[in-house]
Amino acid sequence: MLFKSKGYKGTSVREIAEHSGLAKATIYHYFPDKEAIVQQLLVETIFKFHEVAQSISEIADPRARLTVGAEITISFLYESSSVIQLVRQELPALWNKNKPELLPIYERYLSLLSQAIDQGIEEGIFRAINSQEAAIVLLNLIQGTYASIRLVGLGEKQTYSTAGILDIFFNGIVK
Repeated sequence: MLFKSKGYKGTSVREIAEHSGLAKATIYHYFPDKEAIVQQLLVETIFKFHEVAQSISEIADPRARLTVGAEITISFLYESSSVIQLVRQELPALWNKNKPELLPIYERYLSLLSQAIDQGIEEGIFRAINSQEAAIVLLNLIQGTYASIRLVGLGEKQTYSTAGILDIFFNGIVK
């Protein structure tokens, strides 16, 4: 993605057209300006996040729901974090405009994880804990690990395992 490598201001519509194999006039036929292109990318990202939450909601087993939730969250981050980062850093007004759409999906996502933990507690799989706090901890393990890897420049490839994160989440580090 050009925006990722050059930033919003450093990317021209001409470069977007060249990169996509389209004529500049074709780009302008569908998008009035560069911000509209980024808006469309963000709309697609929001839709992907909605799909992530929907996928999680379809899994009944609590441990499987948390496992799949972690796996697809990692995939989502690798596919979509650059768009979110671009908008948050370079187009804050666009971010604030779209944030109300993301918040309910995020809350639903956390609720689905929390429900899985509550169900696991009821079934005797997990010990009695605050399920909302545990859901936030799991999400922060995933996002924090991803962010740490990105910060040190380890690239786009998944360089840590979901299984490792889930092992620490489910079993802790105490011997």
